[in-house]
This record gives sequence, C-alpha cells and structure tokens, in this order.
Amino acid sequence: AVDISEEQLALAKAYANRHQLTNIEFVCLSADALDQIKTKADLVYTRFLLEHVTNPVHILKQMYGLLKTGGYLFCENGNSYESMFCVPE
Repeated sequence: AVDISEEQLALAKAYANRHQLTNIEFVCLSADALDQIKTKADLVYTRFLLEHVTNPVHILKQMYGLLKTGGYLFCENGNSYESMFCVPE
C-alpha cells in the first residue's frame, strides 16, 4: 500500500490488522517516486490519483512497471464507472 500521507497509511494498517491481513507492505511515498519500489505486484490499484498528478502518463508507466507478468493495473478516476482504466481489459 503506497500513499503520500502517513495518516492514510495508519488507517490502512489499522484496517489490515482488524481483518488479519498480513501480506501488505505499507510505504509512504509520492506517486512520482514509484520507481523506488523494487517489489513486483500482482495488482496495482489506484483510486482518484491520476487527476491529482502533473504527468499521469509517467505515473501510469511507473505503475505498469511494478506489475508481475500477468498482473493487473486498475485505475479508478472520476465519479462513474465510465472513467475506469484497466490493463488487461
């Protein structure tokens, strides 16, 4: 779980603990610095992120680079399901 906010990460950690989820790593990091993460993921999911960054294509490329072979990239933006982006479809 990556977020620029320590407060949001603390909430996510508390949720994970309540539900006994142990396979999550929590990292405080800007979306512009995702290339610092060396772990590959099965799923990269963002919600309401891309409208807040100056170079969304750069961020998308970094997120795609975090995926394991066959992994999923899912970006949810806006306020409707019509604005979702997913690879693979």
